[in-house]
Amino acid sequence: MDEDRRRAIEWDCARVLTRFINALDAGDYETMAGLMAENGVWMRPGGDAVGPAGLLDAMKDRPRDLTIRHVISNVVIEVIDKDSAAGVTYLTVYRHRGPPPERGPAPLAGVHMVGVSHNRLVREPGGWRISEKRTSRTFDAEA
Repeated sequence: MDEDRRRAIEWDCARVLTRFINALDAGDYETMAGLMAENGVWMRPGGDAVGPAGLLDAMKDRPRDLTIRHVISNVVIEVIDKDSAAGVTYLTVYRHRGPPPERGPAPLAGVHMVGVSHNRLVREPGGWRISEKRTSRTFDAEA
């Protein structure tokens, strides 16, 4: 595989991971589901979500009074072949639970969690999708 093709796959996969997290923070679960492979697995603390339908089902229980931002960094994508890749991202989470303020930003007590996410991606008809997402906590404010 030539370098331009490899870089294009890296970019496409990094963009899928970023779009997934942005959609999560925005409560745009339909976009998230569209970024999951048909048999993709998101290993979550509340239980695995399998495929787009499983993701949408898991999001039904998401608190409505949660303001949250997941900041991903240190994104590294390893191209396995033309149809599969693996990626690692670091994750810093900021959150506020409770009604949003009428004006201005939500209060912030500090970083909620820092972790690392290991991802597998596959090319499906229509583009790259997440086939496996597993995040582990390195630091936890609630520990």
